Amino acid sequence: MRKVNGPRKLKYNVHRYTKKCNGFIQCTEKNCRFFAKQLRPQHDLEQIKRQCTITGCMNCGGDLEHVNTCAIVAHYCFRDTKCTVEQIGTHTHAQYLSKHLSEEEKFMLAERLRSDPTMTPKAAIRGNNQRTGEVVDSVVTINPILATRDRAEYELKKIREEMDIPRRGEFLGEFGKIMNTYPDYFLYAQVVPTSFLVIYRSPIINGCCRFQDFPAVTDVTYKAVEKGYYICTTVIYVPELKRHTVIFQAVLGGLKEEYFSQYFFTFFVDHKVRFDCSNSFLGMMLDFSMAQSNGFQEAYKRYTGKDDGIRYVKGCYMHWMQSVQRINSNHNIIKPEESAQFQKLVYIIRATKDTDEFCRSCKELVTRYKYTYKWIKWWLQPTISSMIFQHCSTMDDTLRRHPYRTTNAVESFHRDLYRDMVHRLPLSLALPQLPNYIQSDVRILANYEEHAVPPAYNRALRPKKKKSSIKKEVNDGRPPDVTKELVDENIILDLSHFDVQQTQERTPSQGKKVGHQRSVISTKKLPDEIVTASSHLLDRKIESFDLDELESMTKEVETGTEEIMQRIMGTDLKKADQEKRKDEKKNNKMSENTPDTMTKKSDRKKKKNETNIMTLKSFGQHQDIPPDCSTGLKQIKADGYCGFRALALQLYGDQDQYQKIKQTMLNHLFANYEFYLDILAKGNDVILKNIVRRLEFGITPETIHTTTCSSDYWFNGAMDTQIAADAYTTPIAVFDERPSWKSFLYLPFTFPSDTNRQPQPINMFLHSNHFSVVDLIPSRARHMVWPAVKPYHEVGWGILGLNVEYNATWKYIHRKRLTQEEKQFLEISDTVDTLDLV
Repeated sequence: MRKVNGPRKLKYNVHRYTKKCNGFIQCTEKNCRFFAKQLRPQHDLEQIKRQCTITGCMNCGGDLEHVNTCAIVAHYCFRDTKCTVEQIGTHTHAQYLSKHLSEEEKFMLAERLRSDPTMTPKAAIRGNNQRTGEVVDSVVTINPILATRDRAEYELKKIREEMDIPRRGEFLGEFGKIMNTYPDYFLYAQVVPTSFLVIYRSPIINGCCRFQDFPAVTDVTYKAVEKGYYICTTVIYVPELKRHTVIFQAVLGGLKEEYFSQYFFTFFVDHKVRFDCSNSFLGMMLDFSMAQSNGFQEAYKRYTGKDDGIRYVKGCYMHWMQSVQRINSNHNIIKPEESAQFQKLVYIIRATKDTDEFCRSCKELVTRYKYTYKWIKWWLQPTISSMIFQHCSTMDDTLRRHPYRTTNAVESFHRDLYRDMVHRLPLSLALPQLPNYIQSDVRILANYEEHAVPPAYNRALRPKKKKSSIKKEVNDGRPPDVTKELVDENIILDLSHFDVQQTQERTPSQGKKVGHQRSVISTKKLPDEIVTASSHLLDRKIESFDLDELESMTKEVETGTEEIMQRIMGTDLKKADQEKRKDEKKNNKMSENTPDTMTKKSDRKKKKNETNIMTLKSFGQHQDIPPDCSTGLKQIKADGYCGFRALALQLYGDQDQYQKIKQTMLNHLFANYEFYLDILAKGNDVILKNIVRRLEFGITPETIHTTTCSSDYWFNGAMDTQIAADAYTTPIAVFDERPSWKSFLYLPFTFPSDTNRQPQPINMFLHSNHFSVVDLIPSRARHMVWPAVKPYHEVGWGILGLNVEYNATWKYIHRKRLTQEEKQFLEISDTVDTLDLV
């Protein structure tokens, strides 16, 4: 509307205005989509003329026509702070879209912003809640003018200012409020444009840290805060909470060495860490970042004045194996048929203490696989090699032999942090949430001490696959292990890099070298809280046995344990044999009276069917398998590979894929050789080498064409089953037809995947030295009671540091429980490897 006459000043501060409607404008181009469309004109006649002739149509650019036929008049009366409007007439054109948000629309947009303070204009228009990930109504439904991104950004900015919601970059103004909210939490703050470091921790949790018993674990994440910043976290196992908890944390402005140096120095000072005494600091678990490792050593030197800080640093075994797997799966570097040989070499390089063997293995590695030169050279850097290779290690012996060998504890904290916090939050919003996360553990600990509230109940782990993402900063903690960096036709091999003298010069001189010792497993140095209350093998030392001792112990068990087995299992072997003969006679009499039996003498195929029927009848009476849960046996080819064929039939649907079963088990064994050396072989390397020899038979170039094998290479139900269960993350039950031998369930030491969180057990049925598969009915087998688990399984979870989740992960499988006598007997049997089911 245009102003008709100016204001007239009356008594009592009254002002009156009169405005007339300016009509509408429209495009005169017939081919334009805005042709004859009534649009809002400018508020002044001169601006309307400019709009029609110069600016033109926003779609086609043509001239606009101004139609001023609307006769409506509005009278405005301002009396002090009140205004009244009197409208005379009606509009002759369509209603225009409002140019500004009403008070009701502003309130609706403010409510949307309260529910999602980090909402961006793009997410607001699309209808995405960045906090919860849910799909919500778009702000366009509030008012169509918000469909423009610039207009939505303008309105959101205005409402943020009214609600006092901080934006990105407004950190300094909020930092004082955060410090007042969490007093005594912040230890160090450096907030300048070129350097950013804020260190904080809970002052109460410090008293629960037992640095002499457990190593601290440190790692960095970048998703929780806005781009360009990182969160460094240190956790340690707290027995009172029965899990790891955060004891130190910082927000870093980058991955620079000086940041980590100040971080670890503040850590030493705040916790009053002691070195080289009776209750000294055990060590720090890190990944292989040069910035973190060098920062730790610099902080140690600044704190103690010594240069041997590297002996308190232990590398993450999982990061090493991930790098090995990346190289092994790159067929440009390692051919598939040479995968097993490559894994042998890298295992020797990591585990050997002999200098000559170490240098020989390194030379053989780069000679066989030329493109691994840059990769192994990166791992041989003094700081890196001391953290993972036993030959180059100056690590303290107590830290080196401690069961902790991964940084998974702090990785799980980061995973929970991603669940509870919105990714890429501004610092002013993210920093208040981080101390609050730490404070939650303080509350749990206070309730435990004051009211005896248990800190945790049995709960099943639900691990998720980590999504790969690209970091903007260069990661100096990863060696060259991709094709682009490794494959170089002009590479020059410098074998002198692996000479004895060169490797000794690269080895850090600080500290003592660890000598070769016998394989011993002991937890006497560990506190009672981390060891389960039940009695198992970890409560005493287990040393390696020589072959003479094994033979003598085997004979004793084979000849003198029949009475013990009868007493433990509650069975009489003679009675069991007599009952079996009676059942066979009854089955024979019943089969002779059938019409089919009369014709089987002349028909070879029917004789074979008769044999199968007899097998199914005797099988149906197995004490560990309910008769209504199965339909019989699936026949497996008897060529010596029957055990591997039984697994292949259930895992791949084809028993001829047994060679793939062998290769997968062999790869998994090499990747976890030390673990199985302790659990299955009880420290005796001869037993484990026999397993390797058995798995290699039939897949190596020399034996791949053999169609049968001798009993030396048959599937070992007592040891091979556990490796297969771990390799495929699937429980395996081994049923034995002999009444004097117990059936067992082998649970994996690995976690189920996201796609199959509760895998049902597969089975193997041993009958007359031949493995078959019980054809179970899935709907009924899901509720059956499976055989018991061997005692060493709980021991393995203890070595892996997963005692809390032992009963929770596989609790959905109903299984029998062993008595104390059965456990003691089976520990002896497992030690001498006498439960070879074949």
